[in-house]
Amino acid sequence: MQQLNKPTYSEQVVNLIRQRIRNGKLRSGDRISEASIAEECGISRAPVREALYQLETEGFLMSHPKRGKCVTLLTGDGIRHRYELCGLLEGRPLSETLKLASAAGALNTAAFGPMEGAISPAALQALIKLHPDIAVQAQPVQKY
Repeated sequence: MQQLNKPTYSEQVVNLIRQRIRNGKLRSGDRISEASIAEECGISRAPVREALYQLETEGFLMSHPKRGKCVTLLTGDGIRHRYELCGLLEGRPLSETLKLASAAGALNTAAFGPMEGAISPAALQALIKLHPDIAVQAQPVQKY
């Protein structure tokens, strides 16, 4: 049996800050104090520093010289960019999977019947224009 590892202090701080950002306790632009988090959690500053660095590399925080770190400022363009990036990252594997399944004869298009009409033709065309590199052209579902 595989032994489970306890999360490190830095992993726990990462999870704590992510949770606070997601539930709105920390908002865009709020300053993050390494010392206050360390004191609140009852740990040294080293794991907090490591956690803040990880969150910065993941895009949750941004660094300001001589001012420390703060929650990343969200703009309309930034949000749009993240949604587009998620679409690219999630769409590509799906597209490849569908191609492989179709080539292997393992794609059961009858299963797509309940999804028919879930997106309007105009919305589908807009999506294809936005992401032509990940759009999958499918044959219409035949009704039986």
